Amino acid sequence: MNRKITINQIPLTNKENQFLTMSETLIEEGASLSTFGENYDLEGRPINPKINYLLFGTTIDYFVNNKILGLPNYIKIDVDGIEHLILKKGTTVLKSKEIKSILVEVNENFIEQSVAIKKIMMDYNFYLEKKSKSKNVANIKNLANTFNYIFIKK
Repeated sequence: MNRKITINQIPLTNKENQFLTMSETLIEEGASLSTFGENYDLEGRPINPKINYLLFGTTIDYFVNNKILGLPNYIKIDVDGIEHLILKKGTTVLKSKEIKSILVEVNENFIEQSVAIKKIMMDYNFYLEKKSKSKNVANIKNLANTFNYIFIKK
């Protein structure tokens, strides 16, 4: 059994220990284009969900500060529009010397999100090492300006 990888199935957010609305625009296993705890989509526009339900979520700092998870070395955040909110409430993790790299999906059409992510990462001494497009989203029209940003700790 590999204990080096931990998968968290509890949604991360900027609100600690709350049941928040999960809004899904596609009702299909593994589909995305949803939002958690907010009323906007991955571009910051009002979302038009097909289904809503309550789901428990919390901050990444809650997991670390309460020793539910240890400080990670690597993080991937790909949650369709609330990446910046998750990072805003991840100060313990972002300050840590343990963290080496963070991959964040950024939709450059969502200016508020894009600017916030870049500022947060710069404030915590991360630099952008690579910007690339996932093969999974390359041909999806509303994801044309969505990229994986890989930030490395200085």
